[in-house]
Amino acid sequence: MAGAVEAFQLAAASGDTRHSVPAALHLWILQSEVGDSRAVDEAYLLAVDVLAQKRAYEDMPVAQKSLGLGTHIACYQREFVQSARRALHRSVNSEDPVSVSLAAMGLAGLEMQDLEVTYGYADVSAAKAVIKRSLLRVIDSGLPDYVVVAAKWLASISEQTGDVDLARIALRAAMDSGNSEDACHAVSRVGRLFKREGQTEEAITAMRFVVENSQTGLARLASEDLGDLLTAQGDTEGARAAYHRARERER
Repeated sequence: MAGAVEAFQLAAASGDTRHSVPAALHLWILQSEVGDSRAVDEAYLLAVDVLAQKRAYEDMPVAQKSLGLGTHIACYQREFVQSARRALHRSVNSEDPVSVSLAAMGLAGLEMQDLEVTYGYADVSAAKAVIKRSLLRVIDSGLPDYVVVAAKWLASISEQTGDVDLARIALRAAMDSGNSEDACHAVSRVGRLFKREGQTEEAITAMRFVVENSQTGLARLASEDLGDLLTAQGDTEGARAAYHRARERER
C-alpha cells in the first residue's frame, strides 16, 4: 500500500502530461478504498490540480475545477468511471461540508458528461436525478465559493428544462452567495426563465440584482428586460429609468 501510494504520488507530480492525471486518479481511488478521509481529500485535490495545470485553468474556482475533473474522467479516462463514481459517492456521504461539496461537484460533472458520451447528446433536460441531487447538496453546504458554481449549473438546467421551482432555488442560492459575476450569470439565466414563464415579480427581482451588481454586458441586457417588465406592470417611470440605464451601459 505505502509503495503504491508513493509511486502514484511521484508519477502524479512528474509533470508528464500523459501519465500524471491517470496516476493522480489511481492515487485518489486507492485512498478512497482505504477510507482515510483526509488522505482521500488530499489525493482528490491533487488530481484536480494536476488536471487544471495540464489544461491551463489553474485560476478557476476549485468547485469548477472539481466539476471539470468529473467531466474529464467521463470523457477521456473512461476506465475510471465506475471506480470514480463509487469514490465520489463515498465522499458525498461524508460529514465534512468541504469534502461533500468537492465530491458533489465532481459527481455532477461526471454524470453530465457520461450522459453525453453514453447517449450521444448533452441535453441537460435528460439529466439523471443524481446530477440535480449533487448540485443541491452543494447548495446545502452553504459554502459561497461552491454554492455560486452549483447555482450557475442549476440555473442552466432550470432555464433549459423550464423548471421554475429549481430556478427559485438557483436564484436564492446565487444571490445569497454574494454579488460576483458568476452569481450575476446564474441570476440572469433564471431571470430570463421567470420572464418567459410570466413570473413577473421574480423576474424583476432577478433583473434588478444583475443591473445593480454586474460590471459586464449582462447589466445592459438586464436593464432592457427590467424596462420591459416594468412597462408591462404600468410603471412607466421605472421603465424609463431602466431603458435609460441600458443606453448608458452601451456607451
